[in-house]
Amino acid sequence: MPAALSGLQKVRLSPVLPFFLTFFTLGFREFLAFFKKNQIKKLVFLLVTLLLPFHFLLYFVNFVGVHLPKNIFAYDGYVPKIFSIGQDYIEKNKMVYIEAFFSDPIMYYAFYQKIDPSYYQEKAKLAPLENSGFQHAIALDNYQVVHSLAEALELAEKSEREVVYITNKQVLNKKYLLENVWVSDPAIVYAQVYDLTKYILEEENEKI
Repeated sequence: MPAALSGLQKVRLSPVLPFFLTFFTLGFREFLAFFKKNQIKKLVFLLVTLLLPFHFLLYFVNFVGVHLPKNIFAYDGYVPKIFSIGQDYIEKNKMVYIEAFFSDPIMYYAFYQKIDPSYYQEKAKLAPLENSGFQHAIALDNYQVVHSLAEALELAEKSEREVVYITNKQVLNKKYLLENVWVSDPAIVYAQVYDLTKYILEEENEKI
């Protein structure tokens, strides 16, 4: 019921997977036993067995070629691209401020960079404890999670390094846009990368 009511959700259905596998296995055993009794049933069994790979192939092609591309956002399929781009700026010794427009950016960063769990537990900066008893990681290495442009600007003004800002909203003039984040279609932009340091310097010069 939770999975059915919440739409595309990758996690909520997973606890029942072992039960599905058990029932499918038992059902298949009964299916085989039923069709071993006479020749007609054996022919039906052979026909079904030959049709199954064909239908699986149709399903697989539809899933990979249609379903996944259409639902990249629901499956967080753009997130690997974000951290691939972010890593390029980190290698240039820049700070990357990333807006929390998807769940736990620091966790994703640690996963895609294959960071050692003990290092993560020691170095990750955590947000205050929530009422639920959970704490979200908000900073690790050159990554800092922010929740708005105002927060990003406030932190960037104190930073000793150049700062880029990743968000899913068009928040600054296009002249500060470094690149768009897209996956398979350049027309569908999932996030933007802005040069926050350049913006702050130009704003200060205009005030002077």
